[in-house]
Amino acid sequence: MNAFGIDISKWNIKDNKTPDWSQVKASCNFIAIRSGVSWGYTDPWFTHNWQGAQGMCRMAYHVIYFGENATKQMDAMFKIVPGDWKHDRLVLDLEVAADNSKAKITSTTRDCMNIIRSRTGMYPILYSRASWVNQYLDVGGIDDADWWLAQYKYALPYPLFTPEASSPPALPTGVTDWLIHQTGEKYSGKEVGVSSYYVDSNRWNGDTIAVLRYFGHGEFEPEVPLTLEERVADLERRVGKLEGV
Repeated sequence: MNAFGIDISKWNIKDNKTPDWSQVKASCNFIAIRSGVSWGYTDPWFTHNWQGAQGMCRMAYHVIYFGENATKQMDAMFKIVPGDWKHDRLVLDLEVAADNSKAKITSTTRDCMNIIRSRTGMYPILYSRASWVNQYLDVGGIDDADWWLAQYKYALPYPLFTPEASSPPALPTGVTDWLIHQTGEKYSGKEVGVSSYYVDSNRWNGDTIAVLRYFGHGEFEPEVPLTLEERVADLERRVGKLEGV
């Protein structure tokens, strides 16, 4: 079963009613929280939401303006987000192309990725959708990213909730794998403890253990493939045990 999560911003706070974090944590295996936009805007509910999600597998996502300076935007994001980079993860939200060229969008994305890696030790996750990436991004220059991709079912009219789209999402040309699928934007907020009527739903490419492993939680050692010599030695041990029976 693909692990479930949500992403939230100030738009999921209605009438100043904060999320019921005990319900959020009981309902979701991971969460993404908007930190801000470019270098000039901070989501007013980020700090509250980030603190409320303490202990969860949490991500901060930041909307990038590709015509703006990458370092200035990343400085703003790191000023907003007090991350524990052993566990917390960052996301670049790629969806505001404006009048920028594909080359400019790709170079700004790569610059932001490199800055994040230099400060946290790892590249950020990239959020977008296949159609946008195909039009605006050269994935040949972004071949080491983990992808969070949006693809929904056709939305039912209010007040109906729309079922999640089935995974996997459509992949951009040249991308061979996905990490997270944003499966819809019309999930019931009440079911997961947020005050907005609707909330975005997401599925992980793996189960709960896969989520915990990605965020560095628990005693999970990475599976390292055996060398040829180790495989031969292992086979010899197995044969020896059989001969001794």
